[in-house]
Amino acid sequence: GLMPSDVYGGGHIHIGWLSGFNKDLMLLRNLIVDIANHPEFNSLIFDNDQINSRRLVDIDPIQAREFKKIIADVDSGLVTDVLEFKRLLDSRVFSLHFQTPPQKYIEVNVTRIDPSVPEEIQTVEMRSFAAQKTAHEFFLLEKLIDGRLKYLKALKTPLKLKIPSKKIIDPTTALRNFRSYLLEAEMDPKEFVPYYVFHSH
Repeated sequence: GLMPSDVYGGGHIHIGWLSGFNKDLMLLRNLIVDIANHPEFNSLIFDNDQINSRRLVDIDPIQAREFKKIIADVDSGLVTDVLEFKRLLDSRVFSLHFQTPPQKYIEVNVTRIDPSVPEEIQTVEMRSFAAQKTAHEFFLLEKLIDGRLKYLKALKTPLKLKIPSKKIIDPTTALRNFRSYLLEAEMDPKEFVPYYVFHSH
């Protein structure tokens, strides 16, 4: 049968901006913060492809300061329009990468949230996943994303931005963090054992 390549192609997953987010700026803000808070998942649970899915923790200090300011401006109400939020991220945070366009090659890509793209195909792209080897693996990722979105949507206050240091977290700690991440969103870690065991290094 056909098997996914370990070299070409990716397991990137697109979430509909309308169907998945209902165009909710705060939900998008919370998802991006959620990703930024857990760089160890990109490196040790998912694909660890820093060419195609650069971690937010690895942006340079100037970009990091801009990122924190943009998030704070959303929280304070200074930024209320998603297109302005996207423009600020793309121009001030996601703008340095050796590949072109640089905004695409970050672990979360918002370039498709744009008036030039038909509404039904506007998406938020999750780029840190390896090519899924089975349909079951794809459905686990789908369940993971859906579970986290439901958790983030239910928050009464914005998710706090807590980007850790760049120090590499060992696989055992990464798995423990991932288990807590699942439990926090009322998902069963046992259901995800086939996925995160096979993808951990």
